[in-house]
Amino acid sequence: MGKRSLVILAFLIAAAIAAGGCENGWAVSKTSIYANPAKIAAAGDSYTFADRQGAAEATGGTLSYRGFSGMNTLWRIDHPAEASGKLAVDCKLKTSKGKSKLVYIAPDGKVQVLAEDNYEGKIDLTVAKGAGRIKLVGQNAKGSLEVRLAAGDGVTIEAEGNME
Repeated sequence: MGKRSLVILAFLIAAAIAAGGCENGWAVSKTSIYANPAKIAAAGDSYTFADRQGAAEATGGTLSYRGFSGMNTLWRIDHPAEASGKLAVDCKLKTSKGKSKLVYIAPDGKVQVLAEDNYEGKIDLTVAKGAGRIKLVGQNAKGSLEVRLAAGDGVTIEAEGNME
């Protein structure tokens, strides 16, 4: 093997090690979101999925996923009135690996856990004036989510992107 071949081989090995180190740090940052309400409440999303299938609509949606870490906004909840509004969330969350939860972020940034790991039930939310969000949060999670949403007077629901 010539000197040039050794230099190229050394460069490729160094690049592979550097890429592996960056990816691991990136993955750790996604898994650290789960237990950090300040990160969860932040605008925008930060997530990875090994696989996901499903769709979000204004009335709810279904999602199955694996290898999920981070946070993914599924719905935006708006309420323009001064008086509180209502939102009914009928939820079935199944987690077969890792951790997952569904959260509501109020307009003031307060995070409320709606469902965690394995949950089936109905939650009646009081919605304050402004824009809130419903996010799925995971830590190395595999599972499924089924949600039906019913908005009270003045409350609007908007699906945030397609979950496919």
